[in-house]
Amino acid sequence: MTQFHLIIAEGFGINTNILETNIINLSVVIGIVVYFGGGFLTSLLTTRREAIVESLQDAEKRYAEAVERLEVAERRLQEAQEKAQTIRSQGERTATERAAQLRDALREDIERLGTNANSLLSSEKAKIIEQVCSQVVDLSLVRARAEMTNQSF
Repeated sequence: MTQFHLIIAEGFGINTNILETNIINLSVVIGIVVYFGGGFLTSLLTTRREAIVESLQDAEKRYAEAVERLEVAERRLQEAQEKAQTIRSQGERTATERAAQLRDALREDIERLGTNANSLLSSEKAKIIEQVCSQVVDLSLVRARAEMTNQSF
């Protein structure tokens, strides 16, 4: 029995070998942490993973929404550019048509003024001719009277 007591006493003594002591202590601490804190660590990691997955899904959703808004904006831009081109074309066409209308109206006005000028000249010419004829007749009558008066005396 004395030998047995010595073995037991030796097992509970102070171990001065640092390598053996740290390995035993670390394995005991890790075992206790895994046994008692394993569920907590697992739930903590699971919660963290779920939060990360949720953040990623939210980021993907926001990205998809941003892409959709971008596509809508690009579509609207394209429509606006097409509308601007249509308006520009219509404006050019309207300006060309209006210029042609103004040229035609100007030609008509020039022709009308030319016609009016010609008829005014013709009218004035006729008035002048009539006045000259009237004066010639008046002068002829005056001379004829004068000659008749001179012959009767």
